[in-house]
Amino acid sequence: MAMPRKVDFSKIYYHGTKTDNAAKGILKKGIQPPDVVFKQQLSPVKGKVYLTSNLKYALLYAIGANMIGKELPSSFIKPGTEYAYLFVISGKELKDIQPDEDFIGEMIWKVSFGKPHPITGDFPSSYTDSYTEPEDYSDFDWLYKMAEKELTSKQFLKVLDGEYAYWATAGKKLVKKMTDDQKWKLIDAGAHIAHTGSLKIKEAWKMHKEDNTKLKKNGSNFFKIAKRIK
Repeated sequence: MAMPRKVDFSKIYYHGTKTDNAAKGILKKGIQPPDVVFKQQLSPVKGKVYLTSNLKYALLYAIGANMIGKELPSSFIKPGTEYAYLFVISGKELKDIQPDEDFIGEMIWKVSFGKPHPITGDFPSSYTDSYTEPEDYSDFDWLYKMAEKELTSKQFLKVLDGEYAYWATAGKKLVKKMTDDQKWKLIDAGAHIAHTGSLKIKEAWKMHKEDNTKLKKNGSNFFKIAKRIK
């Protein structure tokens, strides 16, 4: 694991949940790693809790979908799920951190947009169809090369094809091979954080999901609409 730096300690982080039961547990005990982690591609890493400094991203989990600012279906507002909960964590609470595994896989995919496909030699269709140059991710060529070396051929190709589950698989595998500097570079590039062990919360907020339509698309007015409960 990488030790947090001053820049990590100085930030505010968020954790969202969409159910009353999960929120009550966090209010009582703080954010705890799940007791049971199923061995599936998108399962969380054992012993980790997940945070982000990106408010919009945390709200996706609090609401339960990528529907910030939209009217939610009635299935989202059943007893026990009426509220979107957001927890605020001080960076000073951090101890051991690493980049979220999904972000690692996504970054490999992004780097690949500037490279020919390893089998066909073609550039990704979403790049060629847009007729625009891909963003420059050359600073992460090391990650692409690591993926080529450490992943199976199937895993590597699935990542390049944009399969989200394989982004997580790749991230879980490659983060074990990274130096602290490499982990920090990904975190500085916007990776969400997987933290070892439980965390105390600084603040807790809840918003009735019927008020979701009042949110701006980036969620920046959440704290004006939601109610602080801790």
